[in-house]
Amino acid sequence: MFLRGLLMCLAFSSSASAHVVMDALKVADQSKVSAWHYRVTSHENDKLKSVGVFDPAKEKKQQWLLESFEGRTPTEKETRKFLEKMESAEQEMLSAQVDEKSLQAIDAGNHPRRWRFHMRKDADLRGVPPDKIAGIITLNEKGDLQRMEYSNTEAFRVKIILKMNRIVAVTEYEKQVNGDNLVKSEMVETDVSVMGKEISLKLRTDYQILRHQ
Repeated sequence: MFLRGLLMCLAFSSSASAHVVMDALKVADQSKVSAWHYRVTSHENDKLKSVGVFDPAKEKKQQWLLESFEGRTPTEKETRKFLEKMESAEQEMLSAQVDEKSLQAIDAGNHPRRWRFHMRKDADLRGVPPDKIAGIITLNEKGDLQRMEYSNTEAFRVKIILKMNRIVAVTEYEKQVNGDNLVKSEMVETDVSVMGKEISLKLRTDYQILRHQ
């Protein structure tokens, strides 16, 4: 009876803690980056790619500004492609991607900070099969989302000529004074095979929050 009760208690504790993780994801989902003035700096293979600024106080078509591209003044074509990319970007709903039932605590104790997870089968990963991706969620001491790491569990094909051998993505978050939990940085490393040719790519994007609207 004691052992059965202990197992039930542990199962309840794990379930309750898993809800804490999902609540942290929902806070990030509800945090509107569009209400903030911020600067975005992107690097490709450790080389500066672009620096852009978003200002919600300006009119819709003037909110994004490409300050520089590869360390120089951008051309009209580069500016247009940047604006199209940023204006079409959609905020990912983390709580709709992570399979809550798959959450498993890595740390011991009643308040684990790191959790393994798998993606929901219906998660929209823009062509990447959800069953090939798993990761680790890290919360800070206050229970806020701090870091999400993704990686592929095995190689897979995105297209007939494109095989994804390795993908590692890390997103870091930072809590703001008003309670919003916003992306601080994003990093993606990939090793792919295109028609037998091996290609490696490393992307990093840093977000500097300037002010609230």
